[in-house]
Amino acid sequence: LVAFFRFGGFQGMQHFVLRRLLARSGRLPGQPGEFFDQAVRLHLMQRVGFGYRFIHALLLDHFADMRSDKMRTEGRPPA
Repeated sequence: LVAFFRFGGFQGMQHFVLRRLLARSGRLPGQPGEFFDQAVRLHLMQRVGFGYRFIHALLLDHFADMRSDKMRTEGRPPA
């Protein structure tokens, strides 16, 4: 159990729970790998190791602003 938490088990559990919650709420595409690979082909994202990141800072800022605007209209503070 100590080794599990020492070598990333907690982060793995967080990742699994987050994916599960997003899938159940309908906010995660059915095939997220295909979705992100398509974004890479369209040059919206860049593959970095086992993850992805936005290439353009303006695009990242745009999505962050959309999220904070939605949080403000729903009455919740932005995270």
